[in-house]
Amino acid sequence: MSRRLYVFGTGHAMVTRLYNSCFALEEDGRFFLLDAGGGSGILQAAAAMGVPWDAVRFLFLTHTHTDHLLGGVWAVRAVGSRMCSGQYLGEFTVWGHHALIDAFRTVCRAVLSPGICALLDRRILLQPVEDGAQRSVLSGTAVFFDTGCTQVCQFGCAVRFPDGQRLAYLGDEPIHPQVRPLLSGCGYLIAEALCLESERQIHRPEASFHSSVKETCERAEALGVRHLILCHTEDTHGPARRALYTAEGGRWFSGTLLVPDDREIVPLA
Repeated sequence: MSRRLYVFGTGHAMVTRLYNSCFALEEDGRFFLLDAGGGSGILQAAAAMGVPWDAVRFLFLTHTHTDHLLGGVWAVRAVGSRMCSGQYLGEFTVWGHHALIDAFRTVCRAVLSPGICALLDRRILLQPVEDGAQRSVLSGTAVFFDTGCTQVCQFGCAVRFPDGQRLAYLGDEPIHPQVRPLLSGCGYLIAEALCLESERQIHRPEASFHSSVKETCERAEALGVRHLILCHTEDTHGPARRALYTAEGGRWFSGTLLVPDDREIVPLA
């Protein structure tokens, strides 16, 4: 059984050279979206990476900020259009906390066609989840949890597969003490790192409740994370970002540090 992480975007909310951070966890040709970015760029990323929408079966939205939520409307439009034309069989499930699902349903009904709206809660299932809820996804089990964000309700997701592999995603929230038991010893952790510690005075991560590369790497190291994937970054360094972030992060993290580019596919060993 093969698993891969499709990196649709790696940037923070206001990037112009990258797409907003979002991913697709793939297992044997089926896809679970982790956030959707802020717009139709998700359609471009999926097309460029060869992701067919009829194979996208699940979407998890972490919180209601534009750079995470609004691309989900385009995902629903893509899936719904295929359902209407008979190209998508079965159901598509969207998960998020209660307030998010309520808001997402309202936005979808306001901007999507009547034909697609008629599928909401029938074949496009908008399902709220509580803190600690578990759901089957791909061949594994996803646990949804409150990340401890103080600015807006935000949930994370940790997926455990039958072979013991674990992958966790925190949206754009730092690693808070309350989620550490869920992340301890995690095989793969996708976490935000807005900027280099050496450029803290330029990007001021604390002002937007984010972390530097150093801070995220230190926290992941303390938890025994084996593979750390950094995202939700600034976009001023272009192609040099990977080398710069890897060099700085390697001073505080002893596992495998990954700084992927947009539209990169990461094999999950």
